[in-house]
Amino acid sequence: MEEKRISEINNDIYYILTKDQNNIIDEEFTHYIGKTIEENQEKESALIVLDSEYGKITCGQRLIEILKDNYKTVQYYIPKKAGEASTLMALAADKLYLGNGCIIRPCDPNMIYKGEKIPTYIIREYLKNYKGTPTLDPKDEGSYYSAIDQYKNKLYDIFPHDQAIAIEEFMLENLTSHDQIFNKEDLEMMGVNIEGIQSFDFKTIDDLYSRLFKWQKNGYNVFFDYIIGNIVVGPKTGYVHETESKKGKIKSKRYRHIDSELYLISIQ
Repeated sequence: MEEKRISEINNDIYYILTKDQNNIIDEEFTHYIGKTIEENQEKESALIVLDSEYGKITCGQRLIEILKDNYKTVQYYIPKKAGEASTLMALAADKLYLGNGCIIRPCDPNMIYKGEKIPTYIIREYLKNYKGTPTLDPKDEGSYYSAIDQYKNKLYDIFPHDQAIAIEEFMLENLTSHDQIFNKEDLEMMGVNIEGIQSFDFKTIDDLYSRLFKWQKNGYNVFFDYIIGNIVVGPKTGYVHETESKKGKIKSKRYRHIDSELYLISIQ
């Protein structure tokens, strides 16, 4: 009898991948991730294999809530990269596993300035370093402090008080760039419980992730003439976001419901 891995015994495993800045964790993808969890939840613990650099903080917050409502324990494995919404999710992990060389970027707040979305740290640095009295339009100043207050409220809604304070200090006071890369010590300072990858058997998980990532990265399904964007795959079912393209013209976009096992077989 084949010996089962600890991950297969104890966890419902989900793969959540976004392709690029045009395929992010947004409201629509959050809806389908929630549906996948609803369709697949069987065990008391979940392991989320997460690869996504872009996404809305509010969507990350909603996914944290959905996962906590369905599971007693939520663990995350970041094989390659995380940023924005997915970094927020990783900070809420009961246990976090980091792939070799993976990149974790900030989940700091944004604001609207002169009609464009910018990270709030830009205004913070301007106010802190401006020689003399800084001149900031009252409307922009109001937008800045509103974005900061909303972000703080989210942190205290999601995290235990001490961890929320640590994340607030790091994201709002110490962050120097939206492209800053967090190391293990940074994450631990923000209250994350990081486990050594050697303490968990990831061979099967990495094999499946590699197949999904390769397919998503190449993005072309010769059977359906679809470009593949976001993917969420649970133990039994999932959804893939497809853009139908005919002769270089976009015809439609949709999320397609899939049988996980058959889908994984189809992309071998």
